[in-house]
Formats: sequence, structure tokens, C-alpha cells
Amino acid sequence: MHYEESLALPLNEGKFGHSLSVEIRILNISITAQMPQYMRPIQFEFYDTCYGTALIASDRDRICLIAYPGTENYSDEYAKNELTGRFGAVDIQREVQPVHQKAADAIGRPDVEIALICNPEDASEPGKLPVLVSGTSFQMAVWAELCRIPFGERRTYGQLSELIGHPKAHRATGSAIGRNPVSSLIPCHRVVRSDGQIGQYYWGTPLKKIMLQHESAQKVTNLEFSLVE
Repeated sequence: MHYEESLALPLNEGKFGHSLSVEIRILNISITAQMPQYMRPIQFEFYDTCYGTALIASDRDRICLIAYPGTENYSDEYAKNELTGRFGAVDIQREVQPVHQKAADAIGRPDVEIALICNPEDASEPGKLPVLVSGTSFQMAVWAELCRIPFGERRTYGQLSELIGHPKAHRATGSAIGRNPVSSLIPCHRVVRSDGQIGQYYWGTPLKKIMLQHESAQKVTNLEFSLVE
């Protein structure tokens, strides 16, 4: 089944559990949508990115969290609280993994390809940055649609709600956007208000403004480079 055919993904509500499995393909991003029955130990570390210091975590091979905690929250306690709040009672370790740096380097770049995976047992696609996510069917639909927003472009909350087939669910859409666990790579910052204001952002409106300005500048630079060629 393809994403274009149905947005009602047959997933259980909640963090983990049994479900049917469906495959979604959108642009250069593939998602195997299945609620995982378990999660391996999570490793995390703090990394410098073009948007400031980020908390990046993985289950060793797949990115499961990118967060921007701010200058006062670079502690083990903060990281473990953030991860426990999102993933429950899992083993959390402060440990550098190669995929962390790959994610840090990918942030803010227009040419990155990611593979979103919901089943920890699934193999990653060669050449793509693997991202492990879990969520409700509605959240997964929202996150998938976020990944369809091209680099340097924006959508309104209303447009996003319509695209997932729930035109009146603006508030629920906003809530799902706020629960996006992998900021930047799943580009929730590209959703803005219909009145032109950039709107709220889980990690702060100033950071959202920086992200949008960065992408706009990159898009213009790439266009100018293409014209010169």
C-alpha cells in the first residue's frame, strides 16, 4: 500500500505494540510503518550543528532523537529525562556512535536522503541516513507529510491538515508536529501560520526563524550557482 492511496495507517495507538505493516514511499524517503515491539538501548551525545548544539540519540544504528535543549541543558540528567519521556523505560547510555555525526553533518543540508524506519528489525537502505520513529497512525501521517515539504519551502498548518485528509484537524496536526522526535531531519520547522507568521516551535521560535532563514539562503545560493553553470 502506498501513502498516496491511504493516510489511515493501521497502527496501534501508543509508543509500542503489535500492528500490521505497511510501506510508504514519498519522494526520496521510504517508511516501513510498524509499531516496534521493543527498542534496543539508546546511546546519546551532544553535537555542534549549524543550528547550535543538538542532543542526538540513536539505537546504535538509527537516529531516534534530535533535540535542541538550549545552552543550559547539556547534562546527562537532561538527556535521560528527555529520552525517557519520549521512549519510556529503556536503557540509556551516553556513548558516541558514528551515525550521530552523520546526522549532525546532515542537518541544514538540502541534499540529504533519509530512511524512516518503524521496525527496529528492518535493515537500513544503503546510502540513506536511517531514522527510527514510532507514533500513532495520525502522527505518522503528519510526519510523512512533513517529509514531503521541499527544502526551502513552507506549508501552513491548514494545508498540512488537508494533505493528510483531515482538513479540520488543525490542532491535532499541530500537536503531532510538536511530537516530532527528530527535529530538522523531519522538517516540522517548515510549517507556518496562514497569516504569514512563522508560528510556534517546540525548541523555540527564534531557532525556527534561524532554520527557515538558513534554508531560504541555501535555496537562493543553489539557484544562483545553477544559473552561473
